[in-house]
Amino acid sequence: MPIQTPNGLPMRKNSDMQNLAQQEKIFDTVKIPPQPEILGVIQEELQAEHPDIARISEKIMQDSGLYAAMLKLINSPYYGLRSEVTSIRHAITLLGVDNLSTSIASILFRIQLRDGNFIPMPRYWDSSTDVAKLAGYTSRRCGVCTPYEAYAFGLFRDVGIPLLAQKFENYKAVLAEQNLTPLQNYTDLEDQHFDTNHAVISYLLTRNWGLGDALREACLHHHDTEYIMCDDPAADQNPRRLIVVMKLAEHVANSRRQEPDYEWKKMKPFILEFLGLSEPDYLDLKKELLDHLDGVQDLT
Repeated sequence: MPIQTPNGLPMRKNSDMQNLAQQEKIFDTVKIPPQPEILGVIQEELQAEHPDIARISEKIMQDSGLYAAMLKLINSPYYGLRSEVTSIRHAITLLGVDNLSTSIASILFRIQLRDGNFIPMPRYWDSSTDVAKLAGYTSRRCGVCTPYEAYAFGLFRDVGIPLLAQKFENYKAVLAEQNLTPLQNYTDLEDQHFDTNHAVISYLLTRNWGLGDALREACLHHHDTEYIMCDDPAADQNPRRLIVVMKLAEHVANSRRQEPDYEWKKMKPFILEFLGLSEPDYLDLKKELLDHLDGVQDLT
């Protein structure tokens, strides 16, 4: 269990946890979307010794947007089903109880950001969607984590970006500069300008939404190279599995857009070793991911 600060954040060595008192003031003013009520109800039911699938199905069917998105998800090419699924109860059975909360959170997150009053950031959203698709696909190919958890992490890891852009007028300019600057830690410019960064805000949202420990820890640490490449065998590997899969997916998405990827240059040897990929294996997988990106349907 990681040591936590009074704000509920795991203690960190690098700049994310510096000036905590100032960050807590910012946390109080950032518009973090609250956990959707239906997600809380479903999570509570899933924690029961014997979850009531009929009750969960009924709750989902009461929300038309969630209902439609759940059927779209289960009928996507990820499952390759021969016949269309039209029953939510059948969809839940195929998804599995372990994947249900994460899958529903991903759907509700998309709906909330789409319908909410957030600053338009088409490049951010396109990038997150591509990385989520590729992360889900990569996890299935490499078998290191579940596709739906990897997909959800691809969506949630950078949710702090539109939230901070909503709060700070100059955030998008700082982010653009950060993307083009080789820094010791990717979030250094955010920390300098705002005393916080999108990884911390992403962690807070996933914590508030009741998502799993591995996913929210991965959100917090996904730009922390020291954490990612830690060689301590006692360290929790579950967040690292999500991060490593996402970094490969992110690199492929960046290369498709011909954008710089300074983190990949630092971490490539570690990531390939972690995933058990030789250089030829990596090149084959990269080509496969690029070929499939347009053909892999959005899960939500």
